[in-house]
Amino acid sequence: APTCWNLISRIVSTVALNRESLIDTFTRIIDHDDDESIRTADGLKTKLEDFEFMFLLFTCEQIFSQTDVVFDVLQTKAMDVSFCKRSVERLMDTMEELKSEEAFERIFNRAADVTEDPELRHRRKRRQGNEDPR
Repeated sequence: APTCWNLISRIVSTVALNRESLIDTFTRIIDHDDDESIRTADGLKTKLEDFEFMFLLFTCEQIFSQTDVVFDVLQTKAMDVSFCKRSVERLMDTMEELKSEEAFERIFNRAADVTEDPELRHRRKRRQGNEDPR
């Protein structure tokens, strides 16, 4: 039976894979629905267009894709302890690899490709903060 952890993993993966379709759906709702639906859809669409959110989503997607495999191994009834131990050790090695600069760059670039360039946005925010409020 699926657990909460397993369901969250599936949700993360589904959102990451269907991001563009979700944005299109939220845009249609914003253009044609009632006020409460519009506010909700607009908030969700904004999240899917936000660099930090997408960076974290893609990071979680990478982690969950690895932990799901070990989760399934550890949930089997006919458990081979040596196999389970090797699976956990491989997971730990993979998690170490995900902390590398290359893995960070890969996820960063993927998030930057689907959202506004975070460097430009940062500069724009700094510029707006330096403007005279008068």
